[in-house]
Amino acid sequence: MSAGQSIQELLEKGLYHYGVGEIDKALSFWREVLALDPDNETAREYIEIETGRSPKEGPQEDHSTESAPAAAKINEVVSAPVPQAFMEGQRHLQSYNWERAVEAFSEAHKNQPSQLYYWAHVPLSRAGLIKDVLVRLGGDDKYLNLTESLADLSRRKKFNQEEGFVLSLLSGEMTLDDIVSLSPMPRFQTFQILYHLLDEGLVSVSRG
Repeated sequence: MSAGQSIQELLEKGLYHYGVGEIDKALSFWREVLALDPDNETAREYIEIETGRSPKEGPQEDHSTESAPAAAKINEVVSAPVPQAFMEGQRHLQSYNWERAVEAFSEAHKNQPSQLYYWAHVPLSRAGLIKDVLVRLGGDDKYLNLTESLADLSRRKKFNQEEGFVLSLLSGEMTLDDIVSLSPMPRFQTFQILYHLLDEGLVSVSRG
C-alpha cells in the first residue's frame, strides 16, 4: 500500500468513526494522518472544524458536533469573503438538515474550488446523516424490516433501482451492517436511501 493510499484510508476511517459518533477515535485517525503528512490540509480542516481550533494547539476537551465556526473564525481560515452558500450550509448543519447541508457546501466549493475548507464540510455533513440513521435505528447490529410488504409498497409507490435493491434486503434477516456491506452503492448513498425510508416510516427494527 502506498503512502497516499494509507493516508486516504486513515481519512476514511476517521469519517466512519465520526459518522457513528466516536469523535475521539475520528480525531485520532486524522491526527495520525498529520503525523505521516504534516501538510495534509484535509485532516487539518476536519480537526479544526470539529474542535474549533488548529491541530497545532492540541486537543480540546469539548468535542461537540453541534457547534459551528462563526463567520469571523471562517474569515481567518479563508482569504475570500464567505460565500452565501457556505453560510446556508452552516445553517442547515445546525438544524441537522444533512442533505441540504451537503448541497450547500458542495455549491460553495464549486464556486471557490481552491478552498478545501468548504469541501471538508461535505464529508462531515454526510457523516452526520449516517450518524442520524444509526441513532434512529439503535446501531448497525439491528435487524431491519419493512413496515409493510414489499409487494404492497411497490404497488403504491415507485422506486428507482438503487432504492429497490435496499428494499429487497429489508426482510428482517439482515442487520444494517449486512445491508451496507452487501450494497454495491457508495456507503453514503445506501444510508441516504435508508434515511428517506425512515422518514417515510417504512423501516422498522426486527428481532432477527
